[in-house]
Amino acid sequence: MKSKKCGNSQNNEPIYGINEKALHNRILAKKKQAYHITNASELLAVVVNLVVGCLLFALNLYKESTNMFLYLLAAWMIVTGLYVLVSRIRRLKENTRMTDP
Repeated sequence: MKSKKCGNSQNNEPIYGINEKALHNRILAKKKQAYHITNASELLAVVVNLVVGCLLFALNLYKESTNMFLYLLAAWMIVTGLYVLVSRIRRLKENTRMTDP
């Protein structure tokens, strides 16, 4: 493995060294971890918002409730789930476009 050393030019003592291969591997590992966390959190946000929004809407219809707040909450959760889904699709398209030559 190649490592570059930077040092004091007056007495040729190395101050620190950089292992480029190890640094590159660490960056790739961090990138993979960030992708995994982002993927899981986006999917969780989409599923939870859509399921709970639909469930709230269905329960309000079943109870024949006149509480507009619950209908607005259900609509807000469905819109939020769809927004996260659209943002995820755009991000994935952008990532594939950037990695393709």
